[in-house]
Amino acid sequence: MVLGYPRFYEIGGSCVAGLSDKERTAVNNASDVLNGVIAKQAANAGFTFSGVADEFTGHELCSGDPWLHSVSIPVSNSYHPKPEGQSGGYLPAFRSAA
Repeated sequence: MVLGYPRFYEIGGSCVAGLSDKERTAVNNASDVLNGVIAKQAANAGFTFSGVADEFTGHELCSGDPWLHSVSIPVSNSYHPKPEGQSGGYLPAFRSAA
């Protein structure tokens, strides 16, 4: 089982500072491209790939209820899922493909 990445940003969301909507869109597009590469490589190796973009929709950074850490201290937590992202995003995707 190989799990993908969520889209990181809600475009037009409530972020006050940081990346522009154009930059946030580029990050989200890069996530989609990366997921495509990972899915292909997983399939080539005989693994099942499950994306999590749908599960995280509405819970991206800049949304009212983000399931991801923004840039934070310690930096190693940045962009990783919060407990809600693990249980509401990754676990359902894992279960549906298992």
